[in-house]
Amino acid sequence: MKICALTMVYRDHWALSQWYMHYGRLLGFENLYVIAHGRDDEISEICPNAKVVTIPRDNLDRFDGVRSEILNEFQISLTQTYDWIIRTDAD
Repeated sequence: MKICALTMVYRDHWALSQWYMHYGRLLGFENLYVIAHGRDDEISEICPNAKVVTIPRDNLDRFDGVRSEILNEFQISLTQTYDWIIRTDAD
């Protein structure tokens, strides 16, 4: 059974580092996915073996709805490879 973990983050480096270590030890660091809400080079340093996808942070209109849509679509795409996707906030 293949399992991965998915989160979205914006400048919460401490919480992200905790999330990365926790789920990395459980699932394998290569099975972690981080959606960065805005460019942040530190995320790749904190999560060197995770897959990091950056989305723009230029428009915050309807933020909660847009955020949900992005995460839902990404999660759906992961079902092509994984049996289970754990989706959490890093914090």
